[in-house]
This record gives sequence, structure tokens and C-alpha cells, in this order.
Amino acid sequence: MKRKLFASFLLFVGLLCSTSIEAAVAITKSSGWFESAYVEWTKESGCSYNVYVSPAASDSWTKLDNELVREYPSYGRADALGLAAGSYKMKVVPVKDNAEVTADAAETGALNVVNYDRSGYAHFKSANSSFNPANGVGAYKNDGTLKAGAKVFYVTADNAKTITTEMIVNSKGKKETRTGIQNILQAYEKGIDKTPITFRIIGTIKGENLDDMGSSAEGLQIKGKGTSEMNVTIEGVGADATVHGFGFLVRAACSVEFRNLAIMWCLDDGISLDTDNSNVWIHNVDVFYGRNKGGDQTKGDGSIDVKADSKYVTVAYNHLWDCGKTSLCGMTSESGPNWITYHHNWFDHSDSRHPRIRTMSVHVYNNYYDGNSKYGVGAAKASNAFVENNYFRGCKFPMLISKQGSDVNNGTGSSDQTKGTFSGEDGGMIKAYGNHITGEKRFQPWTASGINNTHFDAYVVENKTDKVPADVKALQGGRAYDNFDTNPDLMYQTYILHTAEEAKTVVTGELGAGRCNGGDFKWTFGANEDSNSEVIAALSTAINNYKSSLVGFFGKKVSNGGGQEGGVTGGSNEGTGDNGDGEDIDTDVEEETYITAELNGGKMIDYYWFNEENAEQVNAWLNDSTIILVNGTVAGSETSSFNPTYSYDAEANGKTFASTEYTGSLQLAKASTAGKEDGGAVIIKCPKGVTSFAAYFYRTGSQYLNVYKSTDGEHWKKVASVDKGPSGIYEKDFSNVVFDKDHYVFLKIVNTSTGSLNIQGVRICNEKGATVKEPSADDGGDNPGGDDPIVDPVVGGKIYSWNDKIGTTVLNGATEGKLGSYPGIKLGSNTNNVQMTPVSGGFKTGDVIYIAGYADGPDRPLIITSGSGSKKDGVLFTTKPAANKKSDETPTEEALTLTADYPTLYVWRGVGSTTYVTSLYVIRPEATGITEINNNHSVKDNKMYDLQGRRISTPVKGQLYIMNGKKFVSK
Repeated sequence: MKRKLFASFLLFVGLLCSTSIEAAVAITKSSGWFESAYVEWTKESGCSYNVYVSPAASDSWTKLDNELVREYPSYGRADALGLAAGSYKMKVVPVKDNAEVTADAAETGALNVVNYDRSGYAHFKSANSSFNPANGVGAYKNDGTLKAGAKVFYVTADNAKTITTEMIVNSKGKKETRTGIQNILQAYEKGIDKTPITFRIIGTIKGENLDDMGSSAEGLQIKGKGTSEMNVTIEGVGADATVHGFGFLVRAACSVEFRNLAIMWCLDDGISLDTDNSNVWIHNVDVFYGRNKGGDQTKGDGSIDVKADSKYVTVAYNHLWDCGKTSLCGMTSESGPNWITYHHNWFDHSDSRHPRIRTMSVHVYNNYYDGNSKYGVGAAKASNAFVENNYFRGCKFPMLISKQGSDVNNGTGSSDQTKGTFSGEDGGMIKAYGNHITGEKRFQPWTASGINNTHFDAYVVENKTDKVPADVKALQGGRAYDNFDTNPDLMYQTYILHTAEEAKTVVTGELGAGRCNGGDFKWTFGANEDSNSEVIAALSTAINNYKSSLVGFFGKKVSNGGGQEGGVTGGSNEGTGDNGDGEDIDTDVEEETYITAELNGGKMIDYYWFNEENAEQVNAWLNDSTIILVNGTVAGSETSSFNPTYSYDAEANGKTFASTEYTGSLQLAKASTAGKEDGGAVIIKCPKGVTSFAAYFYRTGSQYLNVYKSTDGEHWKKVASVDKGPSGIYEKDFSNVVFDKDHYVFLKIVNTSTGSLNIQGVRICNEKGATVKEPSADDGGDNPGGDDPIVDPVVGGKIYSWNDKIGTTVLNGATEGKLGSYPGIKLGSNTNNVQMTPVSGGFKTGDVIYIAGYADGPDRPLIITSGSGSKKDGVLFTTKPAANKKSDETPTEEALTLTADYPTLYVWRGVGSTTYVTSLYVIRPEATGITEINNNHSVKDNKMYDLQGRRISTPVKGQLYIMNGKKFVSK
């Protein structure tokens, strides 16, 4: 059943954002932001729109580019970019029959535009003597407007391969026409053309939408020559700009900026600053999980890494969502120091490396550390960190110095531990001032005597200008702090600084970390996630399936990069069912009761309030155990029951709802004392995966309750609680903690209040057509204490894959390249080969090799050998005559089964000239440790399951599945 839940509420909220002139166009939302302003309005069928921006004090209207005026399922949105700070207004004019209908136009009120915060090293000095950061980093000047002559490209999934411009490619001024975003960027590699250029990302762009990837390991490459001046900005338009399935590599470049976009499911790093960069500014970026590569890279590798003598870098106002290894700052080869700033970032349940520092001098200030399971700042190998006015909440170890203090002995002073928890290298030094720390496991400041004289995590100063004494040194390596922060030649002395408490508010506020409007992806982490460093399955699924709900430009639809329609596919901060794009419920979910029965002859009462009319259905659900009431154990207490005549006087209690029906309630028996779990409970079964769940409680006194989740109805996991909720009707959304598209879900609400708790109604959303796992004794999912099946750590049965970076690949003379549209490994001569080694051990009898490729001529086979001497050394297989000769044909994959064990294998070209390998991976059908999916599926039911226990109707070639309790690989 489809329903619009909060249309009037959203309209009301939108009107609060600004006052608009009464007109036919209904403006619902408008505001100024960082160097931009936006307006949203309710779209009218058959209309397109022109949008204008003007200083608020005049009518000097400038028409926005068509690409800035975008269409979404129920509304329009326009963003004016490149504005200097000040007060502006925007005007929306409908266009009908190719003519503006000015009489129906609407204007916003005054919109306050502010500058981005350019504090930090990126705008302080430069390693490029000819570049002056006072002129602006990237394509914009420091006042927020574009640099003179700047080129602007609006990049969508449809045109990323076809955008075209003329570039200077040599010192003599030779020009070439370049097509495609990567090809245009590659023209900068000579260090000649310094034309400012900004790529404005619209909607979702995936890897396959690109013309090429300059880095097969990372994605788009921005490469200069000896820190050559680039003046490149990669920015997003609006709240939903996202790159999905790739990241960015920046190398030997100066003056590069990333702003207002999301990076999801990257190949390796989200943004990797690799080798000799200067003046790079990364800000207001949302970074999510990368691809699961196993080991310590289950969430991807680095989120934002600063490496290999990159210097004068600012990482600011970014939102890092449950990232694993958040930010490496320095490798082992730098001479240092390289000056880096991290400020106003939201480390939102990310695990470690905030940052993890070698050799560099780093200023870390005004960041919000929010539930970090491993550690905050880590200093090793002669590094210096000034950690100032940060807010640490639930960060296990706020600061660590390698091989001392909390890193090695948790303050015990024992000397038998020589390997640090985050590094085995010599220690760096940390100076700390003004930080707020709460919920930590341990923080050990330096003291003049005692164990903390040598085993300390930081030297805490009373005044920020105090210097660290020269005799305070790292225990391992003897590093003394260099006091760079008090030297005006080494560090900027003016920057926007908040107290730690203010920083938390700023970072999480409207002008805080991440994209405009906080981005269109919403997720709320549960309290249990503070200490969890594992991948959150539901969040991973939501990120993998994401795309924005962009329709296109008015009059022109655009592709949107694949994935699932709708902005938010995961949890919600607000609990309103908002999908992040202004719609209430997106087109891929349906709202329904637990049972698919139609209520009241097809009419569904808002939020499904229990009432007299529904008594028959509710009692039926109680009778068939779809709803199970569990009585309290308090002696003499009332019993839990469904009361069809219960009423709540909403008007008298000052509460109104969309529904006028307020009778009927599930009443849960009281607990003996507040917080004790001996009150009544209700268990509700959901036959599909839950994507949204809310409940509506009523009690005359304070409300206490706990919520549990199960996928089998037997093993329960506590996922949420309400501690002293308000009296009266209390609405609570639990979507983020019960989200599960892959299983049957059982939800249990336990009353821990000292009086009866009345559940007035529930709301559930299930994804349409979700395939879910049948209930079993234990499903290997959230449930503790069961007989979970052992899942092989090799994803999908792959023990080696060049394509997925599983195992080890050595290119002996071969190179990664491209012919036509297919990436591959180029075997250019008879001496070139690809050396393959699996993730552990060697290759075994029965392992299946999958190989494909193409060549630039006919009859070109590939040869697999066990020896490395030549392509005649231990020949095992010769593939069918080539690989396709045409690069635009899909290479045909061949499966080859080993009949003996080999530690390493080699791939060579056969006869003729260049041959490319496009697909190369190895499956082990009998992956160790998997015996059966679970008790219910070990029988001969002829049904197929993946390793997570989900029914599979169409297997994918090369993937490992379970059928009738046995393992097999689909071929």
C-alpha cells in the first residue's frame, strides 16, 4: 500500500526555510550554504523552469545554467554555485510552450551565503614556487567565485565519456581536442596547460560511465608533473552528487580541490594523495565503505590517504561513515616534515587512523570523534601532531604514540610487550590542548613523575602557546616534539577555531561536515556500534545499491549510474520515512502491515492505529501468533492484552495526528521497577525484510522500553532502548537498527516502565519483492549463541583474482592497459607473463581457472604454465584460439580445472603479437570449512542458497553456492 506520510509536514518545514512571495510556483525550501544557494519547489506536470539568482538588495538577475536546474520525482531543485559571501535571492519561473510565465514566478526571501572555511595548510604556503595559494586552490578564487577563464563541465552518467574541450599539450602551444573526463585530465600531465577547470558532478556516476580510469587501482587520476599547477576542482551539485565504484588518485599535482560529493564503494582508497602533491584541499566530502577486499580492508582500504611527500594539504569538514582505515598520513619513505591539517571532520563511527601519522607535522583541530572502536590520532616514526580542541566521544584510545603508553601496555608499565597495537615503528610526539574526552577506554597524559613520565599518550599543555620541553621524548626512538605550531614560519597563526564543545555542534550542524543538506543518504548508528569495527551488513547493502533519485533536467532525462532508486536505502536520522530527496517513500518500497491483508475493506488507517474496526483482524493475528503478547512476571500485575475500546484524548493532551482514530491499544504489563525486564512484551513477525519500522507508544508517565531483533524467533539481540521517554504519545523510529532486507524479522518490544505501556500503532516498510531467508534454528546473522555456519573467508569461493585484487599478481614485463573498451593485462612479447599466487598456500587439485582475453589479430591463444622459465616451461593449458580479435566483442571466458597442486601459476601469450588478458581468477569449489548452510537446508530440497543463506534463483558463474547441503561452483 502506497501512502504519502508527511507531505503537509514537509511543505510546512520547507516554508520555514525562507519567506517566499505568493505565486503559482510553490517554493518548499530554500537556503544559502557555502558559496552557493538553492531553492526547491513543487513541480507541475508539463512545465519546465528557468531559475535566476540575484543579490538580495537588487534585481540584478542572472539565469542559472540549465544543468543546475534539476528534476526529481515530485519536485524541482536549483543550485547557484560560485557565489561570494553575501545575501542573495532566487527566482523560479515556469516555462510553458517555450515561454516564461512570469506571472506565476516565485521568489525566495533573503538567503545568506557564507564562505568555505579556508583555514589550514592548503592555503598557507606551497611546494610549487610559482603557485600562490592566496589566489585560490582549485578552480575557484578565495572569495568563492571562479577564476578567470575557468572551464565548467556538468558531468552526468550519460556524458562523462563525451564531454569535450581543447587543451594545450606541449610547450609550443599545440592544442588537441580531448574527449572524456579522464582524457581531459590526462592533458594536464605535461604541466603546460594551467587553465582552471571544474567538473560538476550531477547525480550518480559509476565506474562504467567513465571514458577511462587513469589508475586501475583507484579510479580517476589527476596527475601533474613535479607538483605542476593544475587548478582542478571536482565538485558535486546539490545534495546527491555521488561517485560510485571508484575513487581518485592525485599524483605530482598542485592546486587540486574536492568538494560537496560522496564517494561510495571505491576500488581501494576514496581519495589517495600519492607522490609529491602540494596544496590539495579535500572538504565537505562524504566517504562511505569501499569494496570488501578481506583482511583489514573489509571496508575498503584508506578513505582519504596523504602519502609520499604530499604536503600543504587540508582535509576539512568531511563526514567519514563507519570507515575502517580512515586516513593514513605518511608512508615510510618521506623525509618530512610535510605540513597537513585535519579540521572540522566528523569521524562518524570510523575505526582507526584519524589520522595515523609518519614523519609529517600535522595540526588536528575541531574534529568530532564519534564512537571510534580502535583509536583516534596515532603518531609514529618521527611525526609531530598538535591535537587541539577536538571532541572525543566513545573513542577507545583518543591518542596513541607508537610503542608506549596505551599503545603497548595500557598503563601497566610492563616491558614485555614490544609490538604496538597500531604500529611497531618508533614513536612520534603529540601535543594536546583543549580537547574534550568522554567515554574513552584510556587516555594517559604526560606527568612529571611516575609511569606516565615515559608511558604517555600525549603531552597536555595548559596554554596553547606552551612549548613541549626538549627532554620530553618518545620512549621508542627518542623523538622530541618540534613545536612547529608555535613557529609562524611553519604554521599559520590565524584560523577559525571553536572550543571542543562548539566544534561538535558545528560539525554536525547545517554548515558542518559533509555535503549540502547533510547529503541525501541518512543513517543513524546504534550505541552498540561505538565498539564495533566490523562491517554493518545493512549499511554495506545500502551503499552498494545506492543511487540518487535524480530524474534529469526539465525536458531531458538522464541515466543515473545504476543501483537502487531512491536516495536513502538505509537507516534514517529523522524517522520520517524521508528518502532524502523530498519524497516521503520512494517507488521501490511498499508500506504494509505484517500480514498482507487489506484492512477495513482496503482502507488503511494512517500509521495503522489499532481501533475498534480492526479488533477482528488484530485478534486473528493474536490467535495465529503473528502478534504474540507476553505477560509480565510481576506478582499481581495486570496482564498484557489487546483492548479494542481503549481511547486516548488527543485534543486534551495537545497532540494531533493525520488520523482521527485513536481507540484500541496493545497494553503491555508493567515492570517491577523502571528499567527491569519483567514487564510485558509483544513479539511481531514480519514475513519480509524490514526497511523501515516505527512504533507509537502512550503512557501517562515516563516511558521505558527495550527493543530486540531476531531472525529465527529464538535468539534475540537487543538493538535499541527508550530511557525515560516523554509521557503522552511518543513516536519512535527504529529503522536503522532493524533494517534487514535479507531475512524474516521478529521484533520484540519489552515494557520496562513501572506502569502499563500502550502501543497505539506501528508502521512497517518492506522492500518490494525482497528475497528473504526462511526462519531457521540459526542463520549466521545477528543472533548470538547459536550454531552459526562457518563461512569461508574467501569471498564467493575466489582464492585468486586479478580483477578483484584477491591474492598476489606480479606483472613480469606485462603491463595493465586497454584495447578498445576493455581493461586488461598486456602481454606484448614472448617474455612477458602474469604471475598468480592465491591468498594463502598454493593452488590445489580441482581449482578452476577462469580466463578470457582478446588480441589484435586472429588465432591468438593464451598459455598457462607451472614454470617461470618460458611459455614452454611446464605447460598446463593452451586456451582456444584467441581470445576475440575485435576489441568491441565481449571476450569469451574459458574454465580450466587443475589436476595437480602448484604453488604459483603463470600466463603467457601464445603465437603472434600483442594479446590482452581481460579476466583472470581462480575458484576453489571445495572451500574449507563450509559443511552446510544450516539445519533446515541440509535436506534435499533442491533449493540454492548463497553463503549468507539467501535463496538464489539465478546463479552467477564462478560463485560458490549451497544446494542440498553440499557446495558447488556455478559454471
